[in-house]
Amino acid sequence: AAANTTADVTPASVTVTANAASKTFGAADPLLTFSVSGLVGGETAATALNGALTRISGEAVGHYDIQQGTLAAVDGNYVITFIGADFEITPAAPPSILEDVSFYNQDAALEDGLSHDQTGQRSIIRHVQIVIDGSVSVPVGAVSDGSFTLQHLGTGSFVGLTVTSSVQSGGKTIVVLSFLSGTDVHGSLVDGNYELLIDGSPLGIDANGSGTTTGTKSVRFHRLYGDTDGDRDVDGADYQNVYRAYFGSAAHMNALDQDDDDDLFDELNSFFSRIGTRLDPQIGV
Repeated sequence: AAANTTADVTPASVTVTANAASKTFGAADPLLTFSVSGLVGGETAATALNGALTRISGEAVGHYDIQQGTLAAVDGNYVITFIGADFEITPAAPPSILEDVSFYNQDAALEDGLSHDQTGQRSIIRHVQIVIDGSVSVPVGAVSDGSFTLQHLGTGSFVGLTVTSSVQSGGKTIVVLSFLSGTDVHGSLVDGNYELLIDGSPLGIDANGSGTTTGTKSVRFHRLYGDTDGDRDVDGADYQNVYRAYFGSAAHMNALDQDDDDDLFDELNSFFSRIGTRLDPQIGV
């Protein structure tokens, strides 16, 4: 009879090499991957190995070693030589920053220069322009997420807002707000003091210079028909601007022409009724 014999089957050797990986601060870890060499019999990593790589724990910006973790050979068929790699956590990009807020009737660029602070005249306000330094997605339509809130401080009533345009250009986002309520018959805000709140959280921006997206920016402003230079009164300087509008200044016409007919015949009564008036800031609100 033939003698019984035994044969030892020893594990084959494979080399597992981790792939370097990274993430930005605050993000979830990506799946750690690897390459493998030395598999036999047509096997693949999916059939020959199980488990997963791990990395040294930590969430601060820096470098962390990728380790073998629980990765092992199925049924002990292979001896693994593991070559680690680097996992890097990079700083998160700073949030986009609220850059500018201005108020206008027809043309923000044309009307900004009428006021001393370059934020637009206060005589007719049909739109608010918000400039964000960075590319931000701001949906067009009625504002319902609290990103922008506008209140008339004299009455306490809130003004309905809608985003009429949101354009990304030259690394900036230009948002235009218009009003769904709280306006006069010509579509401008009514006379009074206002507070615009810009909440960084739903927008994902740094609204108040805090370096985070959790802050809120308060912008207080006023509307007073006839206040073409934004200084809270209707005086001789504004009267001179009536003449400038009459003699062809498009910017001053925008500040005074309530019915958009390119003349001021229908506006003179409203203007002269406000000569000598002043609207002081709202105190204690």
